[in-house]
Amino acid sequence: MPIFAEDEPAAAVRSMMWSRQGAAARPQRRTIAADAGTPLREALRRRRSHREYTNAPVPAALIDLVLSTALQTHRAQWGALDDEGAALGPYLLVREGRGRDPLYRVRSGLERIRAQDTGKLACALAEHYAAAPVMLLITGPAGPGAAHRYGDLLTRAGALGHAFWMAAVGFGLDGCMFGKACSEFTGFLRRGGRDARHLLTVTIGYGTAPSTESA
Repeated sequence: MPIFAEDEPAAAVRSMMWSRQGAAARPQRRTIAADAGTPLREALRRRRSHREYTNAPVPAALIDLVLSTALQTHRAQWGALDDEGAALGPYLLVREGRGRDPLYRVRSGLERIRAQDTGKLACALAEHYAAAPVMLLITGPAGPGAAHRYGDLLTRAGALGHAFWMAAVGFGLDGCMFGKACSEFTGFLRRGGRDARHLLTVTIGYGTAPSTESA
């Protein structure tokens, strides 16, 4: 799988982040077997961004495989999603069309969000990002206590998003990662009583346009 090994860019990013937070914030180092990831050069060669997708649905079994691979990779390198007080809240949107666009909260399994306006939300997200059949929407806590961990949250969200994107590529899909948050999604969560803010989005599916190499 084209997922970076822990001792490549992840370690450097964490080192810079922890140097600002002090030694007390530094978590226990986790290790991964040397053959756990594709070499960095090969992963970068295969990394392409796609923002246009066909209407072909992604099979549920494939979505589950991509998601479970990304979560396993993230857990091995960074711990649980709520580890070290920097809780991430991933959501999965599957665009089925005709107003049927289920939104799931990713926990130990997929918990469907029962809301009337998920179809409207899916349209807003497609306009904001890309009309992809599957989106991973990563959120973090919005309370006052989360402000001092915002850099940590962004770093962990980026790591999870990248793992999801690279897992999708490894299983024959295309994708793109977007660092810009969507206020419509944050508003949707808060209307549902969830004290969270949107951080990052990854779109995946079967791409149509010629790919352009990411910076």
